[in-house]
Amino acid sequence: MTDKMFNDIIDSIINNATDDEIEIIREKLNNHIINHIYDGEVHKELSDEFDSSFCPHCGHEHIIRYGKDKNGNQRYLCKHC
Repeated sequence: MTDKMFNDIIDSIINNATDDEIEIIREKLNNHIINHIYDGEVHKELSDEFDSSFCPHCGHEHIIRYGKDKNGNQRYLCKHC
């Protein structure tokens, strides 16, 4: 699949989705990011600078511990975003 085809599909989905469907897409993307984006070095660097009292994405204070990654680093989940 080309980048243009992919972008056209994503645009079509977003432009035709209901608010509930957009919320489902957002949740799935957030879970994917939480579970896959960080390798050990990046996660270590971020966690050294991360103040776990607020979400670095939305600034909300309602975050919880969310297990550990395969390298044993603590993961967090924002209950707001």
